[in-house]
Amino acid sequence: MKRLIAGMALLLVGLVGAVDPASAVKPVRGCPDDYTRFTSEQIFQMFPNVTQEVFDTFDKNGDGTICGKQLRPIFNPIDNTANRP
Repeated sequence: MKRLIAGMALLLVGLVGAVDPASAVKPVRGCPDDYTRFTSEQIFQMFPNVTQEVFDTFDKNGDGTICGKQLRPIFNPIDNTANRP
């Protein structure tokens, strides 16, 4: 019985040590390597027909910044929340 309790305690200590706390290190956010960071003002200058409402559909985190990549003839916008290594 003592061996069982000791084994369970050892297992519990091992599990507690293996758990990674969520607040340890925040991931670095940004644009993927092949995308460029743009502010809302830059997007409105480049594309005069884009409204704030349209911009907000891509700016998921609401920081006024998105990433974009020109894929002629299309511009591919994404939010700047990609995890960076």
